[in-house]
Amino acid sequence: MLMMPLAAQGESKRLETGANWVVEKNTSLSNLTIAKGVAIKAPDKHSITMTVNHVETAIEPGTYQGDIMLTVTDDVKSPIVMEGGPEGGDGGAVPGGAGDATGIAGEGASGGPGGVVSGGVRTAIYVDGGVYVPEKSVPAAVATGTVTNTSAKNVSISSRGKNFDGIIITGDSTYSISNLKINFDGGDQGDNGAAITSSGKADVIVNKASIMCKGVQRAAIVVGGNSTIHVNDSDIETYDGKLLEKYAGMEDSNSMEVPWVLGFIGNNRATNVVQNGTAYYNNTHVRTQRWGCLSTDMAQSVKLYATNCHLEAIESGYGAYSIGNTSVTEFKKCKFDVHDYGLIMAGGSGTFADGCVVNSGRFGVMVHSSNTGTLTIDSGCVFNTEKAVIQIKSAYPDIIVDNAKLNSKNGVILEAVVNDDPWLPAMAAKMPAGFKSADANRPVNATFKNMSMDGDIIDAMTTLTGINITFENATITGAITTATSKAQADIDGVKISKKTYYYVGAVKNTYCATEDKHGLKVSLDGKSKWVVTKTSYLTNMTIAKGACIDTPEGFKVAMTVNGVPKPIKAGDYEGKIVLVVTKL
Repeated sequence: MLMMPLAAQGESKRLETGANWVVEKNTSLSNLTIAKGVAIKAPDKHSITMTVNHVETAIEPGTYQGDIMLTVTDDVKSPIVMEGGPEGGDGGAVPGGAGDATGIAGEGASGGPGGVVSGGVRTAIYVDGGVYVPEKSVPAAVATGTVTNTSAKNVSISSRGKNFDGIIITGDSTYSISNLKINFDGGDQGDNGAAITSSGKADVIVNKASIMCKGVQRAAIVVGGNSTIHVNDSDIETYDGKLLEKYAGMEDSNSMEVPWVLGFIGNNRATNVVQNGTAYYNNTHVRTQRWGCLSTDMAQSVKLYATNCHLEAIESGYGAYSIGNTSVTEFKKCKFDVHDYGLIMAGGSGTFADGCVVNSGRFGVMVHSSNTGTLTIDSGCVFNTEKAVIQIKSAYPDIIVDNAKLNSKNGVILEAVVNDDPWLPAMAAKMPAGFKSADANRPVNATFKNMSMDGDIIDAMTTLTGINITFENATITGAITTATSKAQADIDGVKISKKTYYYVGAVKNTYCATEDKHGLKVSLDGKSKWVVTKTSYLTNMTIAKGACIDTPEGFKVAMTVNGVPKPIKAGDYEGKIVLVVTKL
């Protein structure tokens, strides 16, 4: 099925102010003038799309020349129907929002999962159940290429309007897309359509695609339903749109941008996996101006895998987001160059393996929303961050770091603090009576194996839970201690807002003993070493035979337990443990 429309030989048409034109069928024109106040509509239960020289174009007042086609299509419902309100920020959510078992909603703003229209849909190519559906497609928007029931080859699609999708594959379909070129530039409100959307039980393979999307919530790829997508050897690039003020910075379902209380900003993310979708990205470059590269949201059981990919969040945002208790995000041989976060975990798990490199202007991994999932960093992965490599905010994850390099410019390897989401009190007030986000009795368990690292491990979350730190054949040079934390914004006298979003997560820690019922336990096996650089405060410590606790050259360390001096030797210790570092 060849989808390259021939050049139109249409007539000219001029519509004066007050005209009301119902376009009953596909109409070809060479000249079209639309005055202000003109209404151009499709028949009932239909939609209309204008293309000019095969570029989808908004039907607005103006004069248009060239190959103009007005295409009438059957109304199409959104292939991905989402429920619930907007994300409530770092641990709160509007009641009714779809989310994980704790009741925490997703991080997306309203209006569909990052680019899918919540009402009627117009799309260049619509495939349902393995069949191309011409009545629901706009072939005039396909400038080049061939489209069949099972594949799209060498297709080029451009859009300068809004609320227009590129390719939708739904139902029980197997579909191949190769050498796709999409250029979407338009939309200042939201719900502006994705380049590729899969839903139902579709299984989609995308090879060598080049996709650029600019606009509010104009994502490149959205995966939903029970569908699966494989994106190989492709280049994806997204930019924010111009957001109308009435849709900006709101805490309710009218917002069209990510809540800045997460610690980043933006109104267009590159990709999004929702519901029970599964996405595989291989040898693919994903670059976003803001918000995020690889998102998951409104998850029931999403799966996201990336291998040998380059993820860039240039001005603000993250490399990937994991949400939902049954969700999986896994990265192998990937490089992250991100402004704010490598990965955010709000449920589910996250795994870095096979030499991933994460370069972040702020944090490596941030864990929030009462997360109880597992973070794994192993197989020679390297993290280079300006702030903490791992920040935990009122969450309860298991952390396993094995044979990795964790480099933090501010000298913090792991930092656990109470959630500082500015919207949290308001969101908590909206929760149903008796709502409980997580079991605070669950401790944080972090294990470091087969590695050496320089930096501190700080527990300023003792009001919520305990933290267990275990070393197996590992060496740490730094402090491991309980602490109190104070928001840097309060210290600097700054009111946190969208303009100062980067203060979210920024804290100053004071190392001290805790009077709370929860504490910090450290265990060192016989092959581990702790070089204590600063006075540290613990509540439990296990030192195996062969383990070593030392200080840098020129210093010494002494231990007290409940104020009583104790020799530092193999054994189990409990109480107010203080390791005091002094100069020789």
